[in-house]
Amino acid sequence: MKFQFKRSSWAGPYGIFLLLFVILPLVLVGAYALYDGDGHFTLANMAAFFTDPKFSDSFLLSLEIAIENTLICILLGYPAAYILANKELNRSAVTALLFILPMWINALMRTMATAEIFAVLGVRYGKGTLLFGMAYDYLPFMIYPIYNILSKMDRSYSEAAQDLICTPKVRQKTFGYAYKTWNERKAYVCQHA
Repeated sequence: MKFQFKRSSWAGPYGIFLLLFVILPLVLVGAYALYDGDGHFTLANMAAFFTDPKFSDSFLLSLEIAIENTLICILLGYPAAYILANKELNRSAVTALLFILPMWINALMRTMATAEIFAVLGVRYGKGTLLFGMAYDYLPFMIYPIYNILSKMDRSYSEAAQDLICTPKVRQKTFGYAYKTWNERKAYVCQHA
């Protein structure tokens, strides 16, 4: 019998990776939260998270930093992706290479190098340096998905809207509308009718 190779066969290695490096660590963290230092089952850790201000403040600070980092990455990543995708603004392959090169370096090495640069410059560690380092690490992950979408969009929609003397805001809305799925379009029409 001849082995037939199916596209679903590619899911196996990804499923194993997902299980070992995403699901299992999350389960272990959850299990660790339910035991005390002596290995006895307890819900005291869960109660402390909701009652002790030290834990809730730490959680809220983490959430604040995550939101700020996301906004920084969007504010820096969208213009960069737009420049990379726009053939009139980006006429050199070197520009794309400058954005790709940091991805070749391990994230831990980038983080350590950034920390060393701050140490050499005498900059004290704080929230600003943390946001800088996180934005530096995560910015390529914001740029490339946006770049891929922008580079595949048909510019004729925007040009047609410009020919019809649409304002940039209306053009952007129309341009985005053209790439929605059928169900999203129906919902959009129902909301704006």
